[in-house]
Amino acid sequence: MVFRRFLAFLFLSTAALSGLASLTVSRGDQAPTIASLGEIFDATTNARSLRKQVSLWRDEEAERSQTIAEPSALVNSLQETILNEPLNAPAFTALALIMQETGDSRFPDFIDAATDASPRTPSLIALQLERAAQRSDQMAALRLLDRAMRLRPARMREFMPQFVARIANDPDAFALEEGLLMEPLWARQFLSLAADEPNLLPRIAQVRVENPSAAISNEAVDAKLARRSAEAGDYMTAWRIFRLNRQSQPGTLQFDTQFIPFDWSLTADAAQTALLREKGTLEIDFLTGGGEAAAQVVPLRQMPSRLTAEIRREGEGDNDITVIAACVSGGEAETSVLIAPDAKALSLSMPQPCRFARIAISTERRYSTTPTVVTLDNLSIR
Repeated sequence: MVFRRFLAFLFLSTAALSGLASLTVSRGDQAPTIASLGEIFDATTNARSLRKQVSLWRDEEAERSQTIAEPSALVNSLQETILNEPLNAPAFTALALIMQETGDSRFPDFIDAATDASPRTPSLIALQLERAAQRSDQMAALRLLDRAMRLRPARMREFMPQFVARIANDPDAFALEEGLLMEPLWARQFLSLAADEPNLLPRIAQVRVENPSAAISNEAVDAKLARRSAEAGDYMTAWRIFRLNRQSQPGTLQFDTQFIPFDWSLTADAAQTALLREKGTLEIDFLTGGGEAAAQVVPLRQMPSRLTAEIRREGEGDNDITVIAACVSGGEAETSVLIAPDAKALSLSMPQPCRFARIAISTERRYSTTPTVVTLDNLSIR
């Protein structure tokens, strides 16, 4: 019965059996974590079913014979199938699985030959991946992982979060830097997800900074790496990642919103909305006002400087505006200025000594709903 059920799987399409990477489950602590990646990447119902069939076959063989490696009708049938159909990938995979399960010494040579004969079969690649990981050849395993993903790129979205979670649990056991510098297909998605992992963020950010020409990131991923690094307090690394995308100098305000915190973070809600107009102009449109309207972190030149702007106010709202420049790179240096409704200019000394300062522009809350627009023209640090 088991034999007939098993043979039925052999005549399914190669695509239907391409989930056989689930057969690469790590055996206890004998294989590194990466050995089980094939299971996550390529698991399907067919793969789980086939694994169950092989387990049943193995149990029946054990009951029937004390010598598990003794040729059986199933093994003979698979060998005959391969002889008659040398491109039958499911048969290659099934026989490779049995050889692996039984500890057959011919398995390494067989899986090499099977992969050469059927190089686009994910299940065979996954078996190779486990074998590479078990012999501690992480680079070979990562190359095979990249190869499997290129064959089935649609599975990356499902696979990558689990991949990142496993690496985050033990980052020192994974050749992270070397793997990324192979420029694999999965690099950008990996970096984007790994940026949310405190155990991985410093390492991947350093890899990005030290290898600016490597094709492992893009603007969106760099923006996330910079934001997360700044949130972790590493403003220098965040600034270096920012400068891979935009050649800016210290003491220069940015007029964009992509690379927070070095671009403007703008509020948009029922109380107030901050907008960027042409370069150098920030507009705050408010009804009741209240709270922070705009903020940006700026690397400062190590010399006295001032934040300046020309102010225009339209509408009858008399809300005060507060501008604070607070050092975020160490120390408690902070400067502030209150802009009254009749003010025509802004002038605020930047904190010193300070490497990075956060400029925050806030409006006073009023309970009257008087539409008012305050425009800061020629906003800059001088």
